[in-house]
Amino acid sequence: MQQLNVLAINPEDGQVLKQILDKLNSVEKMLGDAQAEIKQLRKEKEPEPPLGAKEVAQLCGLSYNYFINHTRYIKGFPKPIKGTEGKNQRPKWHRQDIIEFREANSGLLNE
Repeated sequence: MQQLNVLAINPEDGQVLKQILDKLNSVEKMLGDAQAEIKQLRKEKEPEPPLGAKEVAQLCGLSYNYFINHTRYIKGFPKPIKGTEGKNQRPKWHRQDIIEFREANSGLLNE
């Protein structure tokens, strides 16, 4: 024969249990918010990978060939990241440098 355990709860105990559940739900929400904030902080802390010529051309709204042959030689255009212009290496740029140049010099970036 199967035995059932029945817990008798009086109305006062029910109120206490409801309060405990409300507190647990509140703590669970705070934990979820804290985890989301930690995730965002980690994301902000991680540096963006540098951009190659193809990505820079796309970011500037230019063809790859036009960028390679003309744009990257415009006076004031951001210099490639040090260490990426050596022998057999392709130049890379920081995204933010390209965005700032593009915003300040939009008239220079026409094919």
